[in-house]
Amino acid sequence: MVRTLLTGLAVSVSCLGVGHAFGGAYLGVDLGIGHASIQHKYSDVTGSGKVTKATTGAVYGAHAGYLYEIGTSKTIVGGELYGNTSSPTPSFSVGTDNFAVQGEVKIKRTMAVGGALVVGKMFNLKTMLYGRLAYEFATFEHRYSFRTTSIIPQFAGKSLKKNTSIGGAVMGLGLAYKVSRMMMAGAEYQFAGMYGRHKSVGQANFKTEIEPVEHRLLLKVSFVFG
Repeated sequence: MVRTLLTGLAVSVSCLGVGHAFGGAYLGVDLGIGHASIQHKYSDVTGSGKVTKATTGAVYGAHAGYLYEIGTSKTIVGGELYGNTSSPTPSFSVGTDNFAVQGEVKIKRTMAVGGALVVGKMFNLKTMLYGRLAYEFATFEHRYSFRTTSIIPQFAGKSLKKNTSIGGAVMGLGLAYKVSRMMMAGAEYQFAGMYGRHKSVGQANFKTEIEPVEHRLLLKVSFVFG
């Protein structure tokens, strides 16, 4: 009987040594692709017009977080701080409907920083499926180039650079794998589509607004402390 108990204990310890359960602090990098779709609305004394453009490019950043298993339930909870930047830069023609184009604008999300709540479920000691809900602040850079024929006198033939900061919820779903006790890798999808519409330029004789949406697919590699 004693021998049986000792054998079982040895097997259990051995399994814990071979497995790589989730939990603890981690720090890592992200690399992937983003599909940005932005609606740009322009209005002046002649009326208003809007256009939507989409483009795809690279997304890269870093993250740090902490995970904790609730008892032996295989349910994981935690939090994560992150930041990333992206290369998609949609380009728009600026003007009102049925009137001459006033110029062009390129819009790029230069940075996003946020915090996320993570809730996951382990399939085994090495694999976890998780969801996350984050709130992030994103900065969008606008580069306007107005034509010499523009009816906006103060900017005709000139350029205007404007940065807009927007906050919004970001939902995500991911799969993580413990490569070793101190290394974790995985893939994650993020939907940043709840920013809403925000003013980007508010001059006396013309105004612009943007409504951005971004889909991100990221590969994540993390170093796990402990």
